[in-house]
Amino acid sequence: MDFTTDQGRRELGIKIQAAIARAGYDSLAVFAEALGCSRALIYQYVSGDVLAQLDRLQLIAQLTDCSLEWFFASGPEGRSADVERLERETAERSERIQQLERALLGERGSRIEGDERSRRAQLDLLIQLCGAYRIAGTLQALSEAALQAMELARSLGDDTALMRASVYAGHASTELGRHDRAREHLAKAIELASELGDERARQSAVQELIRVHRAQGRLDEALALARELADSDRWWSRWSARLSLAALAEQSGDLPGARAWVDEAEGVIAEPDAPPEHLPMARTFVQSNRANLSLAAGRYQDALRDSELLASLAGAASAPDQLREATLNLAVAHMRMGHLDEATECLQRAGEWAAMAGDSRLELLVSVFRGELFTRLGNLAEAKHTCLNVLDAANETGTGHTIAEAELALAGVYLAEGSLADAAHQFERCRRRAERLSLRRLQLVAALGVAELAVLTGEANASELLGQVTEDAKQLGYDDLRDRALAVGETGHSRGTPQKT
Repeated sequence: MDFTTDQGRRELGIKIQAAIARAGYDSLAVFAEALGCSRALIYQYVSGDVLAQLDRLQLIAQLTDCSLEWFFASGPEGRSADVERLERETAERSERIQQLERALLGERGSRIEGDERSRRAQLDLLIQLCGAYRIAGTLQALSEAALQAMELARSLGDDTALMRASVYAGHASTELGRHDRAREHLAKAIELASELGDERARQSAVQELIRVHRAQGRLDEALALARELADSDRWWSRWSARLSLAALAEQSGDLPGARAWVDEAEGVIAEPDAPPEHLPMARTFVQSNRANLSLAAGRYQDALRDSELLASLAGAASAPDQLREATLNLAVAHMRMGHLDEATECLQRAGEWAAMAGDSRLELLVSVFRGELFTRLGNLAEAKHTCLNVLDAANETGTGHTIAEAELALAGVYLAEGSLADAAHQFERCRRRAERLSLRRLQLVAALGVAELAVLTGEANASELLGQVTEDAKQLGYDDLRDRALAVGETGHSRGTPQKT
């Protein structure tokens, strides 16, 4: 790493930021206080605008429990040594393959054998690189490496490698919101795993396919697959399938059922013969579901506690995707409780980490909640600009869930500024989309918006609409929506009096 160049300083800044995040500091500002420097200076360090001198870097290393050598030995974007080595070996092997291909014209016979050996070695390295990218949560890089591995495996007729690469490609596509493509990759992986008799790989692909079905609102298909896995002999499949059943129950509005499945998953994890090396990751996923349930129920104080514990467990388990999720959960909980400064810091951190990992789904959700935050701050011009932009981006590259969230945020902006016809249009679009995707909470939030508009405009069926939302929220256990619906009934609105019509 050459610190005399802009690139070298940026690389060091990324490493500093990664070390701070891994050490569990709540924000760069908190770390700056521990370091004894200004907030502006720590931001200059992580951006690469200012180079941290050796004595300051030593102190950063001490505070983050990292070795000083770790900062100097790392590569671009804070990648691990394993990723660096695998990428270097992959590039070297690619160059060797090209050299061999050029030499085939002259010495075809002997070179063909060498070419195949090199291709197989390249394939092995790509599969290893996929594993390293998945652990690191580097989604776009994982997708690209998996597609390269699939192409090479097909050319070599290696079904085992093709199966493994297809699972990796399916995971990356799922996380990036490319669900139709994910289904294709996972269907191929399941087919190959069945042919090869690899039950472990088949169940891994099925677990990923459950998530795709959930995202597309295919709850019956997801439910059938999850129940099948829950009866597996494999420890990992049994607890993870129960968490899938919990997520399906939460999505459909059955919060008590979801909690029961999470408790069952925790029981499987606690079995005496559970493999100790996998326990940190398993506990992290259980806690992730508990945090999501607290948010779904609108119990935001519980959500703060659960998300803070999730962040701690994710750090210990080296689960960057769960750490990013915990940070977004904290942002939402703080915002809904009116802690707008804390929400701003968490959203900034989640956005930075999402960009570093190439997590486009999380980037879109961060933008959605920034729009809601601007609305709560009263900056309606910026809120509208943000929500319109993220809605365009979500329609182009996002999932149905992110589109519905963006529609809901934009409806909130229109309602706050008094553009009631526009608000009604967006609330109804969100409600219909959420109903198609079986996103019960989003569906009810949008229905509450429709009912609130009916109250504001004096529609004859306003009381009926509001009463139905209130009863649904009470029955389903959405505490915050019940309270908001009651407030609308008492005051006529829940977000402030519109200023124009």
